[in-house]
Amino acid sequence: MLSAVARRGLVFHVIQLVVLGVFLSVEGHKTGEFVALKAQNGSALCATSAPDDSRIVRSTLDCYRSCSVAGCMCASGANYRKNEKLCEMYSEQPTNYQIVPDCTFYQV
Repeated sequence: MLSAVARRGLVFHVIQLVVLGVFLSVEGHKTGEFVALKAQNGSALCATSAPDDSRIVRSTLDCYRSCSVAGCMCASGANYRKNEKLCEMYSEQPTNYQIVPDCTFYQV
């Protein structure tokens, strides 16, 4: 049998692994149905059409959360602009995309 201290340590490590798994799925650009749009050469694409709404966020995960909360305001997806910490949301599918440094469009 494990001691109480060993059980707490084991539970702590399991929680760390779960949190790490969630983090890696976000940083791997696929979280649920929030998937990075990429060009044929593998480069991330950025929507260059005007967004319907934008918010300052801290990370891709925060952009995903903002998009989830925004509902129909983010029905098609969102750009995450890493350097600007900006989440640009689209209610309709953008019509123009380009390769833009530090910007990725995530489809919903």
